Amino acid sequence: MPRGLVSAVILLTWVATATAESPTVPGHPEGPMAITSRTMTVKNLDHRIIFDRDVVVKKGDMDLQADQVEVILAAPSAGSPTTPPFLSAGQDAMLAEENVERIEANGRVKVMQCAKTVTADHAVYHRANETVVLTGQPETWEDGYR
Repeated sequence: MPRGLVSAVILLTWVATATAESPTVPGHPEGPMAITSRTMTVKNLDHRIIFDRDVVVKKGDMDLQADQVEVILAAPSAGSPTTPPFLSAGQDAMLAEENVERIEANGRVKVMQCAKTVTADHAVYHRANETVVLTGQPETWEDGYR
């Protein structure tokens, strides 16, 4: 792995596209999600992991690119250990799906899946209801239709 490149694998479901009829898409990409970036900051007390500069998120046939991606973790419940949510340490870190509350992508967000492409300034994935909300000049196109 090139020096200065950080990666993490997150075991969760990411909804890559949405239609007017339904805010979620059945048949989510399978397997873990891999996030690569130039820097990664873990803020344990704030329950956040921030990926900065050249962020690429891959899950199945879905790719997301953004200037910054922030993973917001669920706060530990009362009585549970307050240890970090990582299952393994090192350059490749793993999180369990239930530890993720939401994922926010900021700056030149581009999501590609098969022949579909979506761009926006900001995207927020909410794990609880498996939706993605795009804001800041969102555009979508597929097979020449915009």
